[in-house]
Order: sequence, then structure tokens, then C-alpha cells
Amino acid sequence: MKNYLNNSDRIHYYCGDSLTRPVCYNKNFVEDTSFLFLNAFKNDNNNSYEKDLIHFIKKNKLEVKFTDGVLKYCPRDRVELFTKIPTLVKSRVISEDDHCSILVKMNTTRHFQNLKTLLKKDVPFHEKKNALVWRGATTGYGFGNHIPKRSVSRETLVKKYCNEASFKKGMNVGLSKIIQEAKKKEKEYQKFLRPTMTLDELVQYKYILSVEGNDVATNTKWIMCSNSVLFMPKPQIESWFLESKLVPFVHYIPVNDDFSNLEGQIKWCNENPKKCKEIIKNAKDYVKIFLNEKNENKIMKSVLELYLKNVQFV
Repeated sequence: MKNYLNNSDRIHYYCGDSLTRPVCYNKNFVEDTSFLFLNAFKNDNNNSYEKDLIHFIKKNKLEVKFTDGVLKYCPRDRVELFTKIPTLVKSRVISEDDHCSILVKMNTTRHFQNLKTLLKKDVPFHEKKNALVWRGATTGYGFGNHIPKRSVSRETLVKKYCNEASFKKGMNVGLSKIIQEAKKKEKEYQKFLRPTMTLDELVQYKYILSVEGNDVATNTKWIMCSNSVLFMPKPQIESWFLESKLVPFVHYIPVNDDFSNLEGQIKWCNENPKKCKEIIKNAKDYVKIFLNEKNENKIMKSVLELYLKNVQFV
């Protein structure tokens, strides 16, 4: 596996350059975040973000080593970069600009739980339906949602391909539910609703599409564990899983932001089954790195220690 996934490079990439020296900040500057005080945290009534932080703190006894430590974190699916005070985040916009968004492993139940056992009923690639599938909710840019504009939208996808003509061409695309701002125009989007599919049903397809919603697409990880090929536009959001390091035609089949080449990419895959199987193997090898719990804890410990050593609040 490439060097960008070794421990030291991952730690540096998660932290960027904002944790290289001790700096003291004013804790009254909240900026859409919460604080976790290591000498006063509780184990009950925590959201999934705080629960994960507490889990890693206790597992590594950081509350003993850093008795006055304070963690500033964002307890929600916010991807805009923090630029003033180092802040622990689950996801962030992929950017080469300097920023203070520190990636940590939060919201783990939703994104990482059961990846090892999730797909025991999967079938070999050659036995799957020779078609592409996508199901998802009305999250992300589009549908009237109040989030910064992005070039990829689930609304664009369903308006282009959620129809009988596309279905006959091997594209089973549809909304699974209408939520968030789309509820205000529910009648407009109901025509894109299709029957909800279980995981076992989804992996019957050779090709599974992943499209970012409010932040990273949850299904990217389990697709990469399966015997199906991941299709997706180039990631614009990244998390602990380092979506930005996934390589087109190595880990996934790239799709244009407006999905205009979707049919052509399916055709290419149909003509190149050997290459598809290579991509599936590469994807599984990539996921395995993040399933080593002992090593993942080691990296998370290093990130939190860097934060606690270099970020103080008054």
C-alpha cells in the first residue's frame, strides 16, 4: 500500500500544520462547536461524537495525563473549514489551504461499525446483476438544503436517471426517503421515490454508486468491503477514512460531477471484468487498513495527544 497511509503520514495529514507548537486561545470564541473538559466529562447523555471522544480518552487514559485538557470539537455534520482555532471534526472539505479542522474518528457507529461482518451474504462479482444501483435520501446540496454549493448533487442524479429509460439501460436509481428541506416540496420529489433496498439487495448489483450527502457518503466504506465496484464522483469531502486518497480506476470508477458519463462507465466496466475485479481487490485492501483497531487507536491517541499538548484555552 502507498506510503500516504502509513501512521506518521496519516497523523500529519489529519492534523495539518495547526498543531506544531503550543498556542493559547480564548475559549469564549465558540464558532459552532462544543468543548469537552477532560476533568469533568460524563458518560451519560452524550451524542455519538462526544461518546467516541470519551471512548478514546478513557482507553488511553488521557484524562490522567492531561488533567486540565480541553477538546474543542464540532458535534455535527459540518464540513466548512475552521480557520481560527484548531477544532476536532468528523469531516471537512478537501482543501490545500491552511486551516484548523483536525480529522478524528467520530460518529463511528454509523460509519465503521460492523464493516468486518456486514457483507457475509455477498456473492461473487460474476454472479451479480449486470447493472448499477443507487438509493439515498434528499441530503446534501440541492433539494433546497441550506448548505454551501457543491458541484455534485443527488438532486441532479435523480432528475437525470430516475426514469424508466435509464432503468432499462441498467441504472436503478431512486430516492429512499424525503427529508430535510425537500419535505417542503414533497410532492415534487415523490416521483423519484423507489422501494427501499436492504444491504443484501444492494450488493446483488455489480456496480453501486456513492454520492456525497451532507458530508461524506456513508455507503462508500461498505461498498469497498463488498464484491461490487464502487462508482462515484471525485470526493469533495473527507473524513478519517481519507476519501481524498482514493484513486480513480484503482479503488473506484470515476463519474463526472453531473453524472453525464454514468452510462459510458457502466459500458466500460462491462467490457473490462478483469479490471473490475482488480478494483474490488484494491478497495478491500484499502479498507483493511482502517479495520486494524489496535493501530487505529494508536493513531487516534497520537492525534489527541498532539491537540492536548499544543492547544490551551483561557
